[in-house]
Amino acid sequence: MDINALLVLNGVEITEQTRKLATSHRVENNDLDLASGHIRRYAKPAMPIFDINWTYIPNASSMTIDLRAGRDYIYSLVSAGSLITARIQSDGYLLWKEYQCIVSSYNESLIRNDLTNQCRYYDMQLQLTVVS
Repeated sequence: MDINALLVLNGVEITEQTRKLATSHRVENNDLDLASGHIRRYAKPAMPIFDINWTYIPNASSMTIDLRAGRDYIYSLVSAGSLITARIQSDGYLLWKEYQCIVSSYNESLIRNDLTNQCRYYDMQLQLTVVS
């Protein structure tokens, strides 16, 4: 059974195991006071914000259901603190959109440490904000 990847971070497919993706938009307005006393408002293009959540995600890619990158890879991206290239599959198959993002927030909690197979399971929340 093949599972289509819907999320690629820096060229690496991220596991689809229990992943939830929500998109919102940040709208920014600038007000300019004119000499006539009027105010002119300029709206900047809305930049997407991606909220990605995983429940019970393993740390190792060898333990995910689709053998794609797990918690350890995502944590390494967050720790690096650099721009992340996110490719997200949109409305149809093979239609990808690419974004340059920064990590706005990252939270994780260890929910299970399985000693028999040397795997740790986490609940994770990752928020990516598009910068360009």
